[in-house]
Amino acid sequence: IKTYMGQHSGIPWFIYDKSYNILTAKEDNKEDLKLALVYMVLLIICVSSIMSIEYGSKPIDIVKACYHGRIRLLNTKLFIVLISALLLYLAVYIPQYININKFYDFDNLNAPLYSLVQFKYYNGGMSILHYLIMLNITKIIGAFVAVLIILTLSRRSMINTMLFSSIALLLPIVFSLVGLNFCEFIPTVALSCGNVALKNYSPIYGACALVIIGGLYIILANRVVKIGNLVKVHLKARSN
Repeated sequence: IKTYMGQHSGIPWFIYDKSYNILTAKEDNKEDLKLALVYMVLLIICVSSIMSIEYGSKPIDIVKACYHGRIRLLNTKLFIVLISALLLYLAVYIPQYININKFYDFDNLNAPLYSLVQFKYYNGGMSILHYLIMLNITKIIGAFVAVLIILTLSRRSMINTMLFSSIALLLPIVFSLVGLNFCEFIPTVALSCGNVALKNYSPIYGACALVIIGGLYIILANRVVKIGNLVKVHLKARSN
């Protein structure tokens, strides 16, 4: 206690921390990586067909010929996909909390974060509850980044889209699970795990997420507009 009082303005709470040790990855990130792998597999399966169907169908060219139609189409698709990704997130991660609560408990959520041994050097005023909220927000941001990557890699063939997306999103997680720990610091993996990003230079990962999301949206919008312009020229030539 004297050691803690020398480092912090308050006194740590004595709590049963087994449940929090699991959620905050005290020992290692294996559990986070396994859940992230399952989530990414489901995400790739569900999202890969969204834009692939559009690229492979001809009626969509009529919509893309109109500028507002193209932009509205992209934004509508993104909104639907992001809602689907959020529902998938709940389906994957809620059972983890239910299972932990079944065997342990979530008491003392308002305890200072430094009450947990792995955060004993943390000097802020954050509580365990606030950390868990930030943890899930970080994972959701990672999911949104993954969605944009899948949509950006979309091709006419859904199989090719799934293949390219798996290489970009699944391989780094698999490499991390088999012992290549440096792969955990890749932004997509760190954000998907949550704890890696929060414990290691979280502002940097936050900036990376913003840059990636903004950049991929610009790429997607530019691709849709260019395709629409080509179709517009083609339709004009045919009318003449």
